[in-house]
Amino acid sequence: MKTRAEHQRERRKRLKAEGNICRLQAEISTPAALALIHLTTVRGQTTRAVLEHLIMEAVTHAAA
Repeated sequence: MKTRAEHQRERRKRLKAEGNICRLQAEISTPAALALIHLTTVRGQTTRAVLEHLIMEAVTHAAA
């Protein structure tokens, strides 16, 4: 039986092969964003400040 991580790896590999980059980025960026929020709140920043920063980066990147 496959673990959840193995299923995610296979799904990401399939999405990449299909050329579905937007969905692949969403699959990868959500856990990364959550990890970043956790790390920065541990360092003393508030969750709100981290989320605002992530949203501004996403908006800036989308506008470019």
